[in-house]
Amino acid sequence: EGLGAEGIRDGLYLRALCTGLDEVLDVYRSMVLSVERMALEDATMPLTSIAARTPDFELLLPALVALTEEVEVQRVHGCKVLDVISSHANSGVPLVQACMQRILARTHMVLYAQISAWIMYGMLTDPNREFFIYPSQRVAQRAAHGGTEDGALGANAERGRQAHGASE
Repeated sequence: EGLGAEGIRDGLYLRALCTGLDEVLDVYRSMVLSVERMALEDATMPLTSIAARTPDFELLLPALVALTEEVEVQRVHGCKVLDVISSHANSGVPLVQACMQRILARTHMVLYAQISAWIMYGMLTDPNREFFIYPSQRVAQRAAHGGTEDGALGANAERGRQAHGASE
């Protein structure tokens, strides 16, 4: 259930990681298209003019590959994706650090949306079971049997109910 071709679980955080990578790689794709246009216009264009446009990517691309390989090999899922990106953002290379921060910002959007829904509305928006807050088994069973009382409130509603029952 929810496994991709490589056995990696699908999820909101992984999708956000992919979106962040796509945004960061847009600059690289633009550079490749620009060099391609120049090469088509001038067949005698020296390789040094291409090399002059790529030094930043010689540092960035290996860092992005290392990030994606770690996620894939360790089968990172959910909020743990944030930890992996954070560790890669601690780079001494400003360009790599900036790009990783951009990817991290994209993945944090998922976390902030989940936290906001939980705090403001008492709702768990977690279709892939990635969030660190999850409903207790008792609440999940009640919701499965059609009970709606506090079903969206999850674990804290159950703990609150237990505490209230203990004080009576």
